[in-house]
Amino acid sequence: MSLKVILVRYPGKIYFVYKHFPLMGHKFSALAHQAAECAHEQGKFWEFHDRLYQDQMVWSSALDPLVIFLNYARDMKFNEERFARCLENAAVAERIRADKKEGQSAGVNSTPTFFVNGVMLSGSRQFGESADRLIQEKLAEQKG
Repeated sequence: MSLKVILVRYPGKIYFVYKHFPLMGHKFSALAHQAAECAHEQGKFWEFHDRLYQDQMVWSSALDPLVIFLNYARDMKFNEERFARCLENAAVAERIRADKKEGQSAGVNSTPTFFVNGVMLSGSRQFGESADRLIQEKLAEQKG
């Protein structure tokens, strides 16, 4: 079961928190995470996030993905000046590093990783196989 299905299935009963976890094996991962965080500042995190995943092969193999990210921002009608400034903002980069450090402390070493009721699920497959059951168990505990 996908995350989108889970979120629709349990409106108002669960909450979802996204944390950044740039992977060292992807040389532009940190920049992509910063660009997504800058998109968040303009209210378009998920739209930008989805575009990054959709076009991952394009920007991850580019000589300069910054140009591609700026084009995405233009396509999505961002305030381009604000987006470009944000991409250079050390405080934004630090928030991303803090997210990664928090993940590492919790045992995360790959993406995607989910926590459902404190149970770590590594990867979309494990999430799809176990998340619904774990949520139902927790909701049943709360009723009882």
